[in-house]
Amino acid sequence: MNFGKNIPDDIDFISFLSREKYFSDHILNNSRSMISVINRNYVYEKVNSTFCNAQNGVAESIVGKTLGDVWGEETFRKNIKPNIDRCFSGDVVKYEASFTVPQTGKRYFEVVFRPFPIKSGEITHLLAETYDITDLKLSEKIAVEKEEEFRRIEQMLEDRLLQAQKLETIGSLAGGIAPDFNNILATISGYSELLQEDLPKSSPSHQKVAKILTAVSKARSLIDQMLTFSRQLEQDKVI
Repeated sequence: MNFGKNIPDDIDFISFLSREKYFSDHILNNSRSMISVINRNYVYEKVNSTFCNAQNGVAESIVGKTLGDVWGEETFRKNIKPNIDRCFSGDVVKYEASFTVPQTGKRYFEVVFRPFPIKSGEITHLLAETYDITDLKLSEKIAVEKEEEFRRIEQMLEDRLLQAQKLETIGSLAGGIAPDFNNILATISGYSELLQEDLPKSSPSHQKVAKILTAVSKARSLIDQMLTFSRQLEQDKVI
């Protein structure tokens, strides 16, 4: 681009350059992304206002520092340096990571490194754009938790339905066989009572028959419970 074309004198040319710098700085500093320029020594050479705000500082306190100084040496070595080295080899690198930010604590970011080659082709700097995706990550986490909760509720309802179906089957079975059992018990009880009348009270057989009648009484009580249970299920179904 020929900046001197249609510019009458040096003063206007300088004014033009100042205006260009003003607009470019204004765009960078009003970006919602953290933007920075990093050299091959992993040192920040330029940062925008969003970056400074996230770091709770000003550009003068960040420019000249290494990424290890800003983010911590361990985080730099494990998460940042491998991706930066790929970018310095010529690749555009995009990845997600979590970092600790002074003002807000742990945050999730999407990071994009773009190489800045000079005329010779050598890459001396890279442009880093860092997008805060914490809200998106939290929304995804909430969505996963809600889905898991829904699955737990769904499974619980399925288990309850299965249990209800089992109880309904038992109730139907009880209601169907209880009268037959009562008839059988009535026969056993009737003949036992007749047999008991024919036996002397001192007879051992008299005591054995008495135990049969006691067992019959318990069996009737159990059948009554089964019938009550069956009637309750029928009432629940009607309701």
